Amino acid sequence: MSVEDAHLQQDLARRYGLSQLHPAVSDVATLTTRVKMLEEQLGRPLVIERGPWSASPDGAVLYSDDFTHDVMLTVNGDFGSYEDRKAYADEIARRLNNFQAQQQGAKNEDS
Repeated sequence: MSVEDAHLQQDLARRYGLSQLHPAVSDVATLTTRVKMLEEQLGRPLVIERGPWSASPDGAVLYSDDFTHDVMLTVNGDFGSYEDRKAYADEIARRLNNFQAQQQGAKNEDS
């Protein structure tokens, strides 16, 4: 274990009031290290968004039910009617949810 990993485990144990030897501390430290490696490879922060996405009744807002971020995206543009905006917002939500489902399917195939 590197010095950096040991410090991370110490910090996690202190933060959650657990022993450094607790399996959860080790698991969180490992995941944190993996996320940092992914961010370095990507050259940007890793954002995990689970959704699901839905549109407001009038189509003016897209919502994510992932409580990590509580995202609300405004849908604004040149729509002929509220019904057109609602159809557009519903389609964007469907695509975002479909993308998430495809990502999860690909992950399950790799296992």
